[in-house]
Amino acid sequence: MANKSESDWKPIEIDPQFFSDKEFRNLVCIEEVTDYKIVNGQIILGSESIEQAPKRKLTQNSSQKKKRKRAKLRKNADVSEKKLLSDKNSTEPSKTKGQAHSTTASLPDMGAWAHLPVPEPVLQAIAEQGFTQPTPIQNECLIPAIEYKQDIVGAAATGSGKTLAFGIPILYNIMEDEKIKASKSKKLETDNENNESSLAPENENEGKSNDENETLKKDNDSQNVEINVMATDRELLEDEVEDEDDEDGVFKNFEDSQISDEDGLKALILTPTRELAVQVKNHLVAVAKYTKIKVVAIIGGMSEQRQERILKRRPHIIVATPGRLWELYNKRNPYILTVKSIQYLVIDEADRMVEKGHFEELQKLLSILRHFTKMTQKRRQTFLFSATLTLAHMGPQRKLSRKFQANLLTTEGKIRMMMYKMGLKKGAKMVDLTEKTRTAEKLSEAKVLCEREKKDVYLYYFLKQHPGRTLVFCNSKDSIRRLVSIFTLLECHPLPLHSDMHQKQRLRNLERFSSSPNALLLATDIAARGLDIPKIDHVIHFQVPHTMENYIHRSGRTARASEEGLTVLLISPEEQKGYRKILFSLDRTKDFDQFPVDNSYIPAINVRMQLALKIDSEEHRFDKKKHENNWFRKTAEEMDIELDEDNLYDLGDSRDQANLRHKIASMKMQLQTMLKTKLVSKKLVTKYPTKMGKLRDPMEISNSSSSAISELQNQKLLMKDKKKQKKKIVIKDVNELKKNNLIEKKRQKAMRRKKRKELLMKQFSE
Repeated sequence: MANKSESDWKPIEIDPQFFSDKEFRNLVCIEEVTDYKIVNGQIILGSESIEQAPKRKLTQNSSQKKKRKRAKLRKNADVSEKKLLSDKNSTEPSKTKGQAHSTTASLPDMGAWAHLPVPEPVLQAIAEQGFTQPTPIQNECLIPAIEYKQDIVGAAATGSGKTLAFGIPILYNIMEDEKIKASKSKKLETDNENNESSLAPENENEGKSNDENETLKKDNDSQNVEINVMATDRELLEDEVEDEDDEDGVFKNFEDSQISDEDGLKALILTPTRELAVQVKNHLVAVAKYTKIKVVAIIGGMSEQRQERILKRRPHIIVATPGRLWELYNKRNPYILTVKSIQYLVIDEADRMVEKGHFEELQKLLSILRHFTKMTQKRRQTFLFSATLTLAHMGPQRKLSRKFQANLLTTEGKIRMMMYKMGLKKGAKMVDLTEKTRTAEKLSEAKVLCEREKKDVYLYYFLKQHPGRTLVFCNSKDSIRRLVSIFTLLECHPLPLHSDMHQKQRLRNLERFSSSPNALLLATDIAARGLDIPKIDHVIHFQVPHTMENYIHRSGRTARASEEGLTVLLISPEEQKGYRKILFSLDRTKDFDQFPVDNSYIPAINVRMQLALKIDSEEHRFDKKKHENNWFRKTAEEMDIELDEDNLYDLGDSRDQANLRHKIASMKMQLQTMLKTKLVSKKLVTKYPTKMGKLRDPMEISNSSSSAISELQNQKLLMKDKKKQKKKIVIKDVNELKKNNLIEKKRQKAMRRKKRKELLMKQFSE
């Protein structure tokens, strides 16, 4: 209770005979308080705060009671926050206005988006990402997709903003559908309330009895059940973590319930690679930041149980690869089964997805969608996007039906074939913004003609002479494994990316590559499509791509968002035919420019590369023999068979293995000393021309040796090293001559002995 000074107390007049009773002998007076309030069964006296009841632990285990508690707590918190905000707005209007003005002033000017029907929450998120102007593909696609609900077939260069071109219409339409759904639910609630009011109790006594029963129930609940307000933050947090997936009771009774089309999946986005699916999902999550739309990624290589838990939250949009989506569909996942009634379908990199022999699961999904639309006659909006969608070249060994064989080498035939497979109608909007060159405007293209064995040398030369974020593409996983081992020995710190790697490792390598300005990524064509890694300076084609589409998508990883970039093809004599096919498909009359190479670096690089190759071959040979021997022993033990040791590879005894390890260690030490020295004593390095007509300065060899004295010292040291190398070469040559002379003398002696024997035999016979 509060002190008397803290509130207004008034005395109560009592009959004096009342005090004559023995039981009330010590009673002096009775007073009552006038300014008090009762909140949640607690007394507030004057300006006193709410008296805190003792904290009690939550002992109820039923999820329904927990949800009721959380709902009441959130409701009370929202009411208190609204009161505080209203008080602040009434007392400090100038401060809130100034804060709002500062937040709006911090955002960039988005006037270029005014003519497009973009929702305000989405526009705010786009402004925070710095996209102040829509790209050409967005200008062409948003109005037909949003206002006219047309199907879109879009083709634009890589890095042109195709994700937002189909993402914004989907977000807009889902937001409109949710508004309509909310208005319908409000109407139903009002109708139910009117019906309940019409069914009021006829007798007043019955109404009173019901009210009394409710008050008694409330009193009993307050005595036996813990007060919701008294739960601590930690207990509430643990309670939410236990049932974080249990929104609206979906987690408990999900499998037993049948999901209606209104509560099912709204949009499906299919991509050819897992990395692209994760990227599209992250991009849409950032754009839908200020909306209630949920976006998730369903891909292979991740925990299937976790993805099933995610699906129980009923996301609005799923970004998926066809393989994992089809697995969940075959397992009769209740939410994935609603894919047949989706309203929006996106096929990203559509020309890759419809290839014969690839993504058979996609063809099954499309057949299900086509069958469902025929049965129900429902309207579905479809988006097809790719950078090479309108290219006539269809790639090697693609079997098509007879219907499209006549139009195999035409753009119209290719688009008609894809529209037929995807179920698009004739009224689809075609948007083709690809350049005549088929590549980005600021992309510089070059080639290096070399032998197949010398590609390692020229790749190492490029990495040392032109540092930067470099992406190297190979046609096979074996070549990536070989390059990773060699360039790890050369301390280039390569990061591999291919389909045999675990998905977490693939994503981790992509993060490392995007975070380092001089990183090196060795990848197959799984990194060729759609990946938006910022500021990739160079793309190297270690092997000529099989198709022109692969070349365009590989080269599209650089020169994105109107930035400059360089792509270089390493072409061996065996790959000239494939290179000519790419030029013919691109309608190029001229060859690519020859990339400038300073040949003075090549001898020193050759020495390093030969030593690295020798170390790698020795380690690989020994590890391969050891691995096969272990495999034979393990299989023999499992089959309970005696193994003949003569059939195993001879690894030598412990002494031989120790000598081999010592030999490899000494070669590694020699390679490390080579790597610490400079390749050539030149201060200026070569520059390569870009497409914009500028010469790009790739690096400065010596930053610390700025003075003339240090330069002279470096030159002297280099001259000494050259003299030592010449002496070694001369000594080797002399030793070789001596050996050759000795061998020649022995040969001549043997010939003389042979002639003498022949003469003696003739004389003896005569």
